[in-house]
Amino acid sequence: MEDVKALLQTYAEEDVSDITHIWFRRHNPKDESIQGYAVKGSGVLAIVLYPLRGNLEIDLGKSRPSGRALKWYSGYAAVSRAEEGWKARFSLASARSYYLERLLPHEIAHCIAYSQGRMRHAGYKNENFADNLAYARYPVR
Repeated sequence: MEDVKALLQTYAEEDVSDITHIWFRRHNPKDESIQGYAVKGSGVLAIVLYPLRGNLEIDLGKSRPSGRALKWYSGYAAVSRAEEGWKARFSLASARSYYLERLLPHEIAHCIAYSQGRMRHAGYKNENFADNLAYARYPVR
């Protein structure tokens, strides 16, 4: 939690002042694919983060991940094909770095977009904005 507070302090006050909550939640056993999201409503602007499974893997599906997905995990996880499909495998240290340097800045960018009225109806534009801000703060290793 202290790492998250320290990261928030590196942002401009006007960018993060509207964030009211950061929640760390358990996964729904039926869907462990969600890593995090930002949500706004009823005076709340929150970031919700979910942990990696105990084996520190993320299932990426049966087909080869897109170049965008490979770039997203590069420097943090080894992406490889297994019998069940493609997986991103983290070490404990790389998982921590991934959350602090890639996932949390991505979700903070969504909050910035909400605050500045930049959220668009096309989901891919929202994701591109958030990815670009995360990459700008922490260039791909």
